[in-house]
Amino acid sequence: ETGLVDKAIELTETIVNKLSAYEFTDFLVGVSIKSSQIQEKENKLKDLNASLMLLKQEIAREVGLHISERLRVEPNFETPDVTVHLQITSKLKIRFSFFVQPVFILGKYTKHTRGIPQTKWPCRKCKGKGCDRCQYSGKQYPISVEEIVADPLLNMHQAKSSSFHGAGREDVDALMLGEGRPFVIELHHPKKRRVNLAIAMEAVNKSDLVKISNLKYTNKNTIKTLKETSSNTKKTYRALIQLEQPMESKYFPLLKEFGNKPHSIRQRTPIRVSHRRADLTREKTIYGIKVKQIDDFHLELTITAQGGAYIKEFISGDDGRTEPSIASLIKNSSKCIELDVLEVEDYGLFNKKE
Repeated sequence: ETGLVDKAIELTETIVNKLSAYEFTDFLVGVSIKSSQIQEKENKLKDLNASLMLLKQEIAREVGLHISERLRVEPNFETPDVTVHLQITSKLKIRFSFFVQPVFILGKYTKHTRGIPQTKWPCRKCKGKGCDRCQYSGKQYPISVEEIVADPLLNMHQAKSSSFHGAGREDVDALMLGEGRPFVIELHHPKKRRVNLAIAMEAVNKSDLVKISNLKYTNKNTIKTLKETSSNTKKTYRALIQLEQPMESKYFPLLKEFGNKPHSIRQRTPIRVSHRRADLTREKTIYGIKVKQIDDFHLELTITAQGGAYIKEFISGDDGRTEPSIASLIKNSSKCIELDVLEVEDYGLFNKKE
């Protein structure tokens, strides 16, 4: 009877053929088998005075050696590019599968057109299934920053799908200007692990909607850094404000004085996002405001705020859910009619060497 180790080695040629389509520098072989099967097999090995090595380790070692020799790649027991999994069934058959480590790419994006979300939004009516409202696209908006950025990177890496991780997100109707917002794009099951990222940037930047810069390969930990630090970093906005009543001259110096030093504001989850966000009250910092009066009914504010602050609601007051607000300071109903993000801190990520 052919032993399980021999069966696994015989399967190696098929595994190698599958793996040869992928670009990787290291790998790991894992084996799963029921403990009762191990015990039964080990007893036989002991009876034959054979090696006392666990059967799983023996299979993993032999298959690993064959893969390493055939494909000239090294084993990695911590973060391998590819993990090969061998499963011993109850009928002592061997099945295999493999997991390809995602590729992570760090960059910055700017958005130059309003009406584009950062990530894909499923249609509210059909929840992504496709209907007459979304013209059977399954999407609330025709295109997103995520799709524009991901398309050439998916193609060049021959990856199956992607996930987009931004350092916060601007509103759909806001521009993202300046040096851009940091992001990480995660490419799943890629066949290529390294490509010329300058070519990828060139492909994305043909779009008039979104531009990207500073692309570099990174690792999963960068996503954690983006998420953990996003709510504590400074972000700068330009807001065009429309007033319901003419601006009273006495409030202009008061507003400028308020903007000269940091202030804490309390924000209950805004009405406009309450359907998808928990109803919480958050304390955020407004670090500074520069004020410019356009005419009696319009102001232009440059606001530097803590990440996660709702700027539109800081302007309007959101029916008292944000205090203090621009509206409450100048005793005038105020509405943000245009919003641009001018700067987002990048956490020093682009100065680090991977």
